[in-house]
Amino acid sequence: MEVAGANRRWRLQFRCRGSRRESAVARESDALVHAAKMATLSCYMFADDHTNQLPASFAQLNTSRQKTELSDANWEFVASGDKDSFTNPDVTIYFLEKEPRHSPDGTFARVYATVNGRVFLLTSTGRDFTAVERQRGFLIRRATN
Repeated sequence: MEVAGANRRWRLQFRCRGSRRESAVARESDALVHAAKMATLSCYMFADDHTNQLPASFAQLNTSRQKTELSDANWEFVASGDKDSFTNPDVTIYFLEKEPRHSPDGTFARVYATVNGRVFLLTSTGRDFTAVERQRGFLIRRATN
């Protein structure tokens, strides 16, 4: 029995699946999820230094000793205030990508971060994520001008 040959066959099968574009989109999504997780950690450290007040923007966060690679140009903060004042921190969205990203399979993807630091990558068949947000039970308080 030759186990090494069988392993090569399976590796080749998985390596050839999907396009390079799909792989690039997956890598970009993974990187954004990781960056959002690091940003929520930085936001909590910011709050610890600022009487429990979460930063209201990445610009505000980046003026302190905590830094993030995310910027206000691509991300929207939809919650702020005392980090301990939220009644549903598991589903209250803290920040999210401003614009959904188009995937090669025709769907759209968007990253969300909750007040308690959880990060989600959601997909939708269209650019409007309202139904997906409602299905997940997300609480989003967008600022109105």
